[in-house]
Amino acid sequence: MLNIELNLHIYSLDAIKRALYFVDPCAIIDNLTDNKVLITVKKDIKEDDLRQQLLDAQLQIDMEKEFKSIRNMLVAQALEPYQNIDDLLE
Repeated sequence: MLNIELNLHIYSLDAIKRALYFVDPCAIIDNLTDNKVLITVKKDIKEDDLRQQLLDAQLQIDMEKEFKSIRNMLVAQALEPYQNIDDLLE
């Protein structure tokens, strides 16, 4: 069993949930304070591997936010070509 205290200023709750879903669906998340959570993973896993999964999940979420407008433009353009692409980037 592995217990790790995580700072919510570093990892969002969404990133924690994504990482734990792939590592151990039976993990438990307890709120310690407004800024910290404690996760308990019942599966045998190295802490470094879990932290890498957390970092990957947070990076994926950050990139989704950063490139959302470009993704939306590409999808809209693929489904129905649009004459004024600049309107889609707003």
